[in-house]
This record gives sequence, C-alpha cells and structure tokens, in this order.
Amino acid sequence: MRGGAHWRFEPDRELRIGIMPRDGEVSDMRWFRAPPAGVGHILNAFSEGDQVHVDLFVSERNQFPFIENADGTPFDRARATPRLTRWVIDLSAPGRGIRTETLFHDFMEMPTTDLRYQMRPYRHGYATIVDMEKPLNVAGTIGVGWNTLCHVDLATAKQDRYYVGEKTTCQEPCFVPRSPEAAEGDGYILSVFTRFDDGIRSELAVLDAQHLAEGPLARIRMPFHLRAAVHGNWVSDRKLAGRVAA
Repeated sequence: MRGGAHWRFEPDRELRIGIMPRDGEVSDMRWFRAPPAGVGHILNAFSEGDQVHVDLFVSERNQFPFIENADGTPFDRARATPRLTRWVIDLSAPGRGIRTETLFHDFMEMPTTDLRYQMRPYRHGYATIVDMEKPLNVAGTIGVGWNTLCHVDLATAKQDRYYVGEKTTCQEPCFVPRSPEAAEGDGYILSVFTRFDDGIRSELAVLDAQHLAEGPLARIRMPFHLRAAVHGNWVSDRKLAGRVAA
C-alpha cells in the first residue's frame, strides 16, 4: 500500500504452522513454531498417531532472486538452496516446535509422488535438481534451470538420477502409474525438456520411474516452443470419461 515491493522476505520472523482436522473447525487449530526459513513445495504429508510428517523443501533464506530481503541484504544463492526436509510435528505437544531432518542435501525442488499415496505413508518421490557440477542454463523464476530429474527412495535414502544434457533444462515431473493396480512407484515419469541446441524447442520425455538413469523411453518433439512452466498432473482418460465437453 506504501508503493513498495509486492513481496518481501523478512528473515527475522519465525514460521508458524497451523494444523487442524480436515473436517474440523477453526477452533481446533493447533499452532507450532519453527525458526525463520524459506519454504517451498510439499512432496507429501501423512500422520502416524499424534505425529504429523511433512516432507517439503526448505532453505535458509529466500529462494527467489526477484523477492527482496527486508534487511537489505543481497540475494544469496547458497543460502537460498532448497533441500528436501522432513518436519515432524507432535500434535500432543502444541507450542513445542517442530523436529526437522534434512533428507537430501541436493539443490532439489518441483516434487511429485505416486498420487495414489498422497497423505499416506509412502516410499517414492520424484523431483528436479540443479546439479551445479554440470552445465547450467537460465530458465524459470530462480534464475538457473533444472538440469536433472531425480527419484528419491525414502526407505533406502538413495537416489536414481538422470542428467538431461547440455543446453537443456527440464520441468516438473508428473508420475503415471503403469496400471491402476500397479505397486507404488511402478510407472512412468513425464517431463517437458527445453532444448537450446537448435534454436529453442520443447519435447516431452517419458522415462521409467524406477530406472531414470537409463534415460527416456520415448521423446515427443513439440512443433512449437513451450515456455518454462510449473505444476502439472497426469489424468487418465478413464478419470476424464464423460467429463470433457465435446
């Protein structure tokens, strides 16, 4: 209202997280506190008794170059690195804070899961990584483009990664189950690649979700350039049957 920046990151303000039953009232809200941080997207969340587990991407500071820091400090890429973190919140102890654990230290974001396991205990997650040891390209809101697709196995704490190549960036993965009855994580990953080696072109890559390192099973070259985008979901024709207007 004073004509300043639309967004500002205030590094001295703690985080406050409210949790309430999905079918509850606002009066049921319980509040928890966490130290100042930058918070990105959520991979998944689930409950085990009084424990709520939230797997999300957390950075020490503001993650976006276009958002100014309220204390006047310049954007700091190292401190802005989002890392996959687990918050454990004990509903029986409101106000006691949140227990945190960094699951992977990579520059990782843009997550998805096998959506059949959202809000349930799960094993497999998928995301994009900026691998600073590989060639980088400019793309998107964070300045550098994602150059690696990643499968994280939360049971083994291991990764399966596919570097998309020089002069190439990738976008948020979407998971497609191999069949409605397939086991968790058994299916395909879709991601749109932007290639800068022959003008600018886009292609849709299809990878085996359990074997990303082997590279795409198929590439669908677009007849036009799709701008870098965020957030998408796979929806089967079975789900869409009868819902799409002619």
